[in-house]
Amino acid sequence: MYPSPYPYPYQYQPVPVVPPQPSTPKGVGWCVRAFMLQAVALVLLALAGAAALAVIGGLQPGLNPFQILALFLPALLLLVAGAVIEIVVLIFYLVGFGYIYKGRNEFGPSHARNLRIALYLLILAFVLGLASSVTTTVMGAFAVQTDPFGGTFTFDAGMYYATQAVGIGFGILIAALVAAHFVLAIRVLAKPQHERLLYVAAAIGTATPGVTGALLLLVLPRYLTLLTDTGAGLPPIGPEMGLPIIVASSMNIVTILLFLLAFRGAEARLRSGELKPTLPPPQVTSWMPAPVVPYAPYGPYAPQAPVAPTTPPQQPPPSSPGG
Repeated sequence: MYPSPYPYPYQYQPVPVVPPQPSTPKGVGWCVRAFMLQAVALVLLALAGAAALAVIGGLQPGLNPFQILALFLPALLLLVAGAVIEIVVLIFYLVGFGYIYKGRNEFGPSHARNLRIALYLLILAFVLGLASSVTTTVMGAFAVQTDPFGGTFTFDAGMYYATQAVGIGFGILIAALVAAHFVLAIRVLAKPQHERLLYVAAAIGTATPGVTGALLLLVLPRYLTLLTDTGAGLPPIGPEMGLPIIVASSMNIVTILLFLLAFRGAEARLRSGELKPTLPPPQVTSWMPAPVVPYAPYGPYAPQAPVAPTTPPQQPPPSSPGG
């Protein structure tokens, strides 16, 4: 063995290990903020609907478009504010559920299985929401057909009712998927006394589109006479027209508040230490690569064997002439 031509210039030190942090508490906190904002958005949307109904009921003939727009401006501002908040709610909840799903193994295999199913349900709800929008838009186009050259339009009441029925069916299915998603996402972490609240909230949320749609179909026929009979005027706006909006807003707010209560309870259990996540042990690693034995940049990897120098043969000393 030949020694290495260069000694190691330094020793490799391990990087200080930071213990892993749980992801579930952070995710539940984001979800709680999302539910709080959703409650605010629902209140704003309910106020927007009530303001619009009040304006429609008090409209007087002879108003120009700018005056009508000025009357509807408060309702439009409330509607826009509610829509913007709902976009923020969607972002907050997706961030929170992402953290919860990242820490799905922190509270046992049952919680991990529930979160995998919850993820599939959420994706399916988004797909069905897109399918519902496309289907109802296409069916609505067949219900109301406009002739741009003649300046007239035809209205098919049967197709319009079919469009509303399809939209209600999609709404019930999507609401059921979202409610099941919420329940599975938090059931293991929720307080035992809140488990019944989860199922009550899921039931109310699933029934909301059906109840609202049925009320809308009941009060809608007398308001469709304007489209089916050009000589008929718009009937007066009565309290029954606002009933679907009031019922839908109330049921949605109750649903969100119940889910908020369950998620807040889970957040309190995580903060107090009642629920302790199971984290993997930290691993000691080094930021340096594995040591490599250095060699000289040029020449062979090992010194050559020594070669004895060649010396001329010794000659005998010259003899003297007298010898």
